[in-house]
Amino acid sequence: GKIKEIFQPALDTFSDPKIFFVNAGGLGVVFRTYHGGDTTRRSLNPRTELREMLADGSNEIAWSSRSGAHTMDLAGMVNRLTKVKPEVVCAQIHDGDNDLTTLRLEGRKFWLTSGNDKVHLLTDSYQLGTPYTLRMQVTNKQCSYWWNGQLVKWTLKVDSLKNFFRAGLYLQSNPKTAPSESTSEYAEAVITSLAVSHQAI
Repeated sequence: GKIKEIFQPALDTFSDPKIFFVNAGGLGVVFRTYHGGDTTRRSLNPRTELREMLADGSNEIAWSSRSGAHTMDLAGMVNRLTKVKPEVVCAQIHDGDNDLTTLRLEGRKFWLTSGNDKVHLLTDSYQLGTPYTLRMQVTNKQCSYWWNGQLVKWTLKVDSLKNFFRAGLYLQSNPKTAPSESTSEYAEAVITSLAVSHQAI
């Protein structure tokens, strides 16, 4: 479609007042995704996301779950959901083909998933605009999670070679799955802090 892909170093100064901009307080980056937005080649749903790359933007990252420690720390909030199918993904670990695990919000319920399957409920009372923190860490073929600083009592087996992190806002609906939704309707999230690290262990 007509998607935009912005690479470093251009990403350092990129802004779009409709989908990607610094918020009024200067403390976070706003991600908006419109229900009628164009989609990437492998998805039916629109997204506004960051994809893990080499620091200079020259190539994509791909790491193995079989060695090292791979960590993403995310802080942010979801401010708005679409009306008909209020479902978004805010963070992912992806391999060469599919998402391995995601942080998914459906209405007021935040879930951790195994692929697309909702497996572990983090909260069923999320209020839009409430800050949260998430850590995803993969070591020894296992993904562990921390939610608002607390270790989650659930882990996921991860055995794959070409992995990368994503963060932002990925709608889980489109004009075919939610045809009564206005194509001008949007969801909005803010990222206030994001860090990724890879360590040999």
